[in-house]
Amino acid sequence: AQGRLRLSAAGEDLAAPDTMNPTIVELSARWYMSVLDAAERSLPVVRASLPVVVGFSQGGFYAQVLVSRYPERFRAAVLLAPSYYSWGGIADRLDGVRRYGVEILHVHGRSDPIVPIQTGWLIADMYRRAEIPYTLLEFNGEHWIPDDLATRVGRWIEERFR
Repeated sequence: AQGRLRLSAAGEDLAAPDTMNPTIVELSARWYMSVLDAAERSLPVVRASLPVVVGFSQGGFYAQVLVSRYPERFRAAVLLAPSYYSWGGIADRLDGVRRYGVEILHVHGRSDPIVPIQTGWLIADMYRRAEIPYTLLEFNGEHWIPDDLATRVGRWIEERFR
């Protein structure tokens, strides 16, 4: 089903056949982790705890990809109006997410025209069934997270480091 609009971390893959999607996701995940590794080596970061990965929309999909492939590297994930694609292989890797105790905070607008709330509910069900520490915060709004909720997300992240 080529020709339809798709978004990816790769960007250049819009014309790629659908069979390439799992490979694109895997290579993108490796690239993201190489960026994290480089940042941890070169920046003056004091690591008292594992990091929290935050992703918005397509980035929310990739935040899930990262914690499902590298659960030992993350304390938690914040998913802001995340997209989801089954070919990302997330559902197949949730045992590690549960085993390492990665917490998930998911924020989603009830009137989101880009990633419908029904997608959010499917994601929520997937994590709950896998018995992963998971919170879904729904809000009356669309795709962008309101400031008051962003402040609440910030506090949630801070609590993970106490």
